Amino acid sequence: MNTEIPRPVDLQFTDEELHKVLTEIDAELRAKNPQVSGRELRGWSEFCRRFNVSMAMHDPLAERIFNWFKQQYGDRLRVNWNFGNTAVEIRHDLYAMKLGFFYGTGIVYCDPKLSGIPSSTKASFNPHAAFRSNLFEKIGGLTPDFIKSLTFEECNRMLEAYARGFLGFSRMKDIQATPDRSGAPLCKEALDDLNQSATHLTASKPNYGFSKWSSLQAAEKALKSYAVQNGGKLLKTHDLTKLEKEAVNAGLAPLKPSWLQDIQCAPDVRYAADSVTKDEALRAHYALLTLCSHIAPLLKPQSGWISDVKFGTCEIAGEKRPIKALMVMRGKPCRA
Repeated sequence: MNTEIPRPVDLQFTDEELHKVLTEIDAELRAKNPQVSGRELRGWSEFCRRFNVSMAMHDPLAERIFNWFKQQYGDRLRVNWNFGNTAVEIRHDLYAMKLGFFYGTGIVYCDPKLSGIPSSTKASFNPHAAFRSNLFEKIGGLTPDFIKSLTFEECNRMLEAYARGFLGFSRMKDIQATPDRSGAPLCKEALDDLNQSATHLTASKPNYGFSKWSSLQAAEKALKSYAVQNGGKLLKTHDLTKLEKEAVNAGLAPLKPSWLQDIQCAPDVRYAADSVTKDEALRAHYALLTLCSHIAPLLKPQSGWISDVKFGTCEIAGEKRPIKALMVMRGKPCRA
């Protein structure tokens, strides 16, 4: 994958020329998909494909494209700008963490000392990333005083939770089902279950039994999807060991046993939520995210986007910090 930040696109369009091109693209998008929300992104992506360019979302031409669609559709373009939500445990409490939607390369920080001095912050791997994101802003319910009290270990665990969630959700969303539903079987449903796994963890009245059951359902569907796409059988069972065996027989490399063990549960948890502890439900959710990030890229069709992460060191005003920084990357393979 190309992790370099795309340079400004060297394409010159007058307003009239750009209007003509985008009108054509918009007509094609309308015919293919009635969904208006997010159409500016699909238009930008189609423009890049049509002119064979790699264009960052903050490129001046990209901004002109987005503005054109905004003038056409206004508030109808609004969409949930998250890949999904995950959960992070801080001092025995669970907090919802938003996994922001993006394209390109950026740095995610999680350091209480960053407040007010982001310009003096450097990361070891790429100090010139296209965007920088404060992870505290993606976690609901954190107050300034509480943030100041966070330890190095707590901040690093929050970064790890973000990395795990970003890979799991973004890669699952990259399995594109076609209009005639000939895409990866069961994957839309698996993504719905993945969302429910997180929602039940962080609800005002959490249901850990439902959360773990949702994790199991999503894992089942991911394994079944791989098996069916590769000539295996569609087994009707909740036993992940049997489903993994069928997927392995169809070509999947064996999974870590701990992933399956942490997710596996009995159907009874749907009727006895108290039989599942918070820690058990969270472990299942985390294991599911890891399983999804492993299996999803092996399914097809794919969107063509590739998600990856890389941890590195962080310096603030010349001081090396014990809290890591996270590079998040979402790009497409380099052209030959």
